[in-house]
Amino acid sequence: MKRLIFLTILIIAATSCKKRSVTTHSGSEHGDTLARGIPPDLIPAEIRGVKLYLEIAATPDKRQLGLMFRDSLPQNQGMLFVFEREQPLGFWMKNTKIPLSIAFLDRNYVIVDIQDMEPFSEKTHVSARPAMYALEVNQGFFRQHNITVGDTLKLLLPK
Repeated sequence: MKRLIFLTILIIAATSCKKRSVTTHSGSEHGDTLARGIPPDLIPAEIRGVKLYLEIAATPDKRQLGLMFRDSLPQNQGMLFVFEREQPLGFWMKNTKIPLSIAFLDRNYVIVDIQDMEPFSEKTHVSARPAMYALEVNQGFFRQHNITVGDTLKLLLPK
């Protein structure tokens, strides 16, 4: 587990130094064809065989900003919020224009709760159980792909 967190932080540090360029990835058998290029600072991941590409919010500033002020979120992309320890997590949608679904995950990347969140709402969505990670995606993503509590997020990091 510590190795995985270290690798995540290492990738974030390495990619934050790169000039932002765009590369194209082909779609998979799961229909996640992306019409847009995938910036190199996105981490590939998978849940129940569904690929997605994640921005990582591991610093207080990045966690606070989250997906605020954006007009859209590409299909099969999301933001993974990383915290130092498992704890009850609370999220709101202030200044967030996009309807989102959030999955709260424990230290082993197992989903412990999923909730839908509405744009601009200041209602706090608190995890049903302590969590170390939160994954925000377009609203309905989890339902569309039959992803439920108990499923595990896999970060597809280079070995």
